[in-house]
Amino acid sequence: MVKRIRAAAATAVLAALLAGCSSSTAPPAPRPEPSGSTSANGATPHYPQAAPSQLAGKVGTPPVQLPDAAQVNSQDPAAVSRAAVTVIWTMDTDIDVSQHNAEVRATPFYSARHAAEVANAAPQAAPGADWAQWSQHRAYTTVALRPANEDGRPSDTPTEATYRWSLTLNPIGRDGWHGTPQTMAVLTVLTRDDPSQPWRLDSLTLQ
Repeated sequence: MVKRIRAAAATAVLAALLAGCSSSTAPPAPRPEPSGSTSANGATPHYPQAAPSQLAGKVGTPPVQLPDAAQVNSQDPAAVSRAAVTVIWTMDTDIDVSQHNAEVRATPFYSARHAAEVANAAPQAAPGADWAQWSQHRAYTTVALRPANEDGRPSDTPTEATYRWSLTLNPIGRDGWHGTPQTMAVLTVLTRDDPSQPWRLDSLTLQ
C-alpha cells in the first residue's frame, strides 16, 4: 500500500536535501520525517513553525519555464505527475520563503483533497543554513526527472495511477554559483472520480 504523505510533504524533507549543499564539515543531521507521516516509534514529529505572514513569499515565478496546467494533457496521468513534481521542486529564494511556496504553485495539478491539505498546512519555518546559503546567491532550482519504474508499478485503473520518478534537484545562483545536485525518488499517486475527469495528484511519497 502506498504511504500517503499529507499536506506540504516536500517541505518537511527540504532540510535534509539542503544539508548536502552545505560547505560545513559537520556531520549531516538525521533525515526528518515528512509532514503528516509518523516516525519509526509511532510518534508524530514536530517542527518549529512561523507565523503565516512570515512565510507568504512574494508574487512571481522562478526564472525557469514551469509546466502550464492549461497545456498539460490532463488525460495522461504520467504527464500530470511529471508536471506537478517539477513545479513542487522548482524553488526560487528571490520570491520563496520555503518550499511550501512552490507546493502552492502546483495547486492546479492537485486533487481537491490534496489542494485543501496544502492550503491548510502550516508551512515549515526557517528552512535552515543551506537555504540561507542559497539566498546569498539568489539561487533557484531546476529539476530533472527520469521515470523510475524498473521494479514495476501497480497497473493503472480508470481512477487511480501510480508513477515513480528519479528527481535531481540543481540549485543555481544568479551570480553563477552552482550548488551540489540532490537526487531522490518520488512516488506519486494520481486519482480522478471517473474516466471523464482530469487526472490530479492526490499524494506523493519520497523514497
